[in-house]
Amino acid sequence: NEAILEQQGKTPEITPECLIDIRIDAFIPEKYISNQAQRVDCYRKIAMIENEDDAYDVTDELIDRYGEPPKSVIGLVEIARLRSMARASNVTEITQNNSEMTFFLSKPDMEKVAAVNAAVGKRARLETIGKLRLVVATQKGEAPLELMKQVIGAMDKPGKTGKD
Repeated sequence: NEAILEQQGKTPEITPECLIDIRIDAFIPEKYISNQAQRVDCYRKIAMIENEDDAYDVTDELIDRYGEPPKSVIGLVEIARLRSMARASNVTEITQNNSEMTFFLSKPDMEKVAAVNAAVGKRARLETIGKLRLVVATQKGEAPLELMKQVIGAMDKPGKTGKD
């Protein structure tokens, strides 16, 4: 797409990639796809996921070719989908430690911060020292992927609580 835009004399808009480091199994097991070349091809297809339709198409193809995907593959597809949504919401990185999940932002957007706070029950705070980041306290037993979905969903649709 970037090459086509350049040939048309247009400057491609480059959105920085969103790095994600959370505690979740997100890989394709060798037991699921034994052929290394096919596994690499599947990783490539998953990395290209941009939206929910892409995620559905990739998952459907995996089911057709290899059978029902294990939880780690579903996690990988979901991470790819959420990474794209996070990028669109100006999130450059998501990390998790013992008690918090941190969303690094490329620019402040108070409407999105308010939407996240409403969605997670006022557990979020904006920190501006160093890199701009939104820190969300995790609750005991809370699944990291579910919290990430809730926060990114709230950022994607400011003004809604994320519980809609």
